[in-house]
Amino acid sequence: MALSLRRNAAWTLLGQVVSAACHWGGLVVVGRLGGPEELGRYAFALALVTPIMLFAGLQMRELQVADASQRFRFEDYFSVRVAGTVCAALILLTIGLVGYAWQMALAILLVTLARGFEGLSEVHYGVAHRHRRLDLVAQSTMLRGVLGLLALAAGYYLTADLAVGLVGVAVTRAMVWWFFDRARTRQWRSPRAAAPSGSSVKRRLELAWTALPLGIATLLITLNPNVPRYAIEAMLGLAALGMFTSMAHFVVAGRMVISALCQAAFPRLADLHVAGDRAGFRWLLIRLIAVSALPGCLGLLIAIAFGRELLSLIYGPSFAAGADVFPWIMLVGVVLYAQTPFGYGLTATQRIKVQPVMFFATVVVNAVGCLLLVPGYGLFGATLAWLASVTCQLVLSTSLHWRYLRRPADATPAEDARPSPKHSS
Repeated sequence: MALSLRRNAAWTLLGQVVSAACHWGGLVVVGRLGGPEELGRYAFALALVTPIMLFAGLQMRELQVADASQRFRFEDYFSVRVAGTVCAALILLTIGLVGYAWQMALAILLVTLARGFEGLSEVHYGVAHRHRRLDLVAQSTMLRGVLGLLALAAGYYLTADLAVGLVGVAVTRAMVWWFFDRARTRQWRSPRAAAPSGSSVKRRLELAWTALPLGIATLLITLNPNVPRYAIEAMLGLAALGMFTSMAHFVVAGRMVISALCQAAFPRLADLHVAGDRAGFRWLLIRLIAVSALPGCLGLLIAIAFGRELLSLIYGPSFAAGADVFPWIMLVGVVLYAQTPFGYGLTATQRIKVQPVMFFATVVVNAVGCLLLVPGYGLFGATLAWLASVTCQLVLSTSLHWRYLRRPADATPAEDARPSPKHSS
């Protein structure tokens, strides 16, 4: 039976909190056992693999949820996802073997394998989401996170080899997909209606073409927080990247919780837009911004007062050297958290086509900032570039909302209401 909106929102929040905690736990394990350089190697593999794998996914889950008329079958979504995953894996394998030493190439390969199995689970999440059973998605996400963390910690601790831990992560991802996700969604995947007309190859090519713009937008979104990581690895080395990642994940983890809050309020924003209630839309958006910015401000104060002690306590004494940059990274969090509701507001008002342009502008600002600032200012320069990019996104989003809220309700331009990309920065 379908769950209520409130129960689905609660399960989504729980799943994201546990998933964020487990991912953070993995970083802590690697930092504690291997130090900044080993954490930098792991973080760079994640930064390289994640954007490419998300692009290859083409947001199949979101398209499944929006496919109310069942224009495509589960087999179509699954086949396109598998084809994209295989292509992405070949690209990443080539990059790893050609561009990096064998230790880094092996880390890239194993992270790619784990992300590939996550992608297969995502297609099953789309089935559960379509039938309003986000509890199944949250349970799978939590199971995947906990088992992956245990496998990483046990493998790395027992062998002192990061690759063994990453093998364990990939195996647990495969097990959750095969034994949990496939079984829980089998009842909805059974064909009950006639297959859509046309050949399966033509239908799947059409699906891939439809999803391509969403994949491009997702690639740009995911690139933005990773651009400083690429610059740091290339200019400063893996140890500096490990230091930066240890601090930046405070921002990333908090963002996942903020996103869950905005997802719960997103249907209300859309309803207010459709009803033409600009005052209600404005008031709800302001409240979301205030609630979202508050944790960022609190985190900034903690970083200023206790940053060195906090980094040393969580990651180890060797990470306390980055404490001077820590408050600036948390300032990025303040701006990023305040920006998050604007992303959902743009989607609620069906401003879809403008979003890839905005994301491209933020990536350009970030990349140029890193090229200019990292050589001379190190981690502080990378943080300033990241801060400039999220500030650019906040200014552009604010401008778009200002224009929208000043227009009469019947003057709002309609856009194609396709599923939008996830609002990550």
